[in-house]
Amino acid sequence: SDCFSGKALFKFYTLFFAVLLGMAAVLINYYATSHMDFYNAYYKAALGFRLLPRNGPTLWLGMAAVQLVFGIGYVFLLNLQSVFAALVVLDIMIPLWGLMIELPADVRHLVAMFSGLVLALSTAVCLATRLKWFYYSCRYVYLLVRHMYRIYGLQLLLEDTWKRIRFPDVLRVFWLTRVTAQALILVYVVQAVGRESGDATGGAADGSSDSSWHISSLQCFTGILILGFDPQVRLSRYMCLLLTAILHFIHGMTDPVLMSLSASHVSSFRRHFPVLLVSLALFVLPVVLSYALWHHYVLNTWLFAVTAFCVELCLKVVVSLTVYGLFMADGFSNVLWEKLDDYVYYVRSTGNIIEFLFGVIMFGNGVYTMMFEAGSKIRACTMCLHAYFNMYLQAKNGWKTFINRRTAVKKINSLPEVRGDQLRNIEDFDFNHGTTEIHCLWLLFIKDSCKLCRVVVLATQS
Repeated sequence: SDCFSGKALFKFYTLFFAVLLGMAAVLINYYATSHMDFYNAYYKAALGFRLLPRNGPTLWLGMAAVQLVFGIGYVFLLNLQSVFAALVVLDIMIPLWGLMIELPADVRHLVAMFSGLVLALSTAVCLATRLKWFYYSCRYVYLLVRHMYRIYGLQLLLEDTWKRIRFPDVLRVFWLTRVTAQALILVYVVQAVGRESGDATGGAADGSSDSSWHISSLQCFTGILILGFDPQVRLSRYMCLLLTAILHFIHGMTDPVLMSLSASHVSSFRRHFPVLLVSLALFVLPVVLSYALWHHYVLNTWLFAVTAFCVELCLKVVVSLTVYGLFMADGFSNVLWEKLDDYVYYVRSTGNIIEFLFGVIMFGNGVYTMMFEAGSKIRACTMCLHAYFNMYLQAKNGWKTFINRRTAVKKINSLPEVRGDQLRNIEDFDFNHGTTEIHCLWLLFIKDSCKLCRVVVLATQS
């Protein structure tokens, strides 16, 4: 059976979200009833725009609707009975009633504390009723994990768990939602700064105050330091670097698909067209981006880095398409192409050498930026990682591949060529004593202590 079954995970997440909804309802009640200047506190949100109207009844109705949604969600997730569910919803709504009838601040605070305590006790009771299921589920998972660890080992256990809980999908959803939220906040704050700076009707002091407040909010929410630069310029620079990095990541996923299609000799246009379209987009987008940036900005270290990334991506796409074309040409050809492996190796090696040179250039650009523009410990650590992964390891692996291939070529060339009379002594071949002359060449490829033999038989009819 399943260690992390979908049903068990769904039940666990249901209880978890129910607890979160209960905590959110209690915090809203406590915040609403413990602040004296409640209207002004809710008049502006953290980003400075007006979320709720200043009208008291409208504000109460809005908060009541939010709390009602939280209460119904809490009841639904915990699957409470009808009478108990009504009491829970009533307990969540009582602090708002005290706010509507304008009770004294101490009384409102006491009512909110009592409501939160009652909701906490009800949550504890609901979880206690499911404690037996939780205990046996945890014990079952523990025994199963221990059994798998003893039989298969830690590595296979981690791989199996990684697949079962779909951890990559969870990370993708998390980061996509996070990036979307950050992008929306950035766009709003930048627009707000532009409106405040261009507003001629407001006072100079108020405009300066609001602009600085918006920039501080931007730094708080995103962690981007704005020192002497327009936030729009800083945002555009980060977005361009992020776009190039995403394009490199997409190419890393596209290249294996291209190679598998070309090596399998699949002739269906429907299979090849999407991958080729993505490859074409990966070549066109960096060119368009570089053209636009060079027409709007002067040359600096940032523009140099973005341009280098774009050129490197274009060259990688050209290398992938060239290897794809070589394999496709070999697939449609009826004649054996003996030099195919050599051509693929030459193209790949050229691409790897150019990529290594771009890594060295980017390292030099980073050194110049750290020494003369903006040096920091984080930048130094990033450069060390770049030098290790993109320069040292790449050069080491490339040199190792070159040595292995040169050794294999020497061994292949040292093999004797078997000719006509000698072939007749081999029992694996059945030859007719006629006018047919057979030439056989044995090629031996040695890599990682594995030997692969290819027999190429060329028959010519005289």
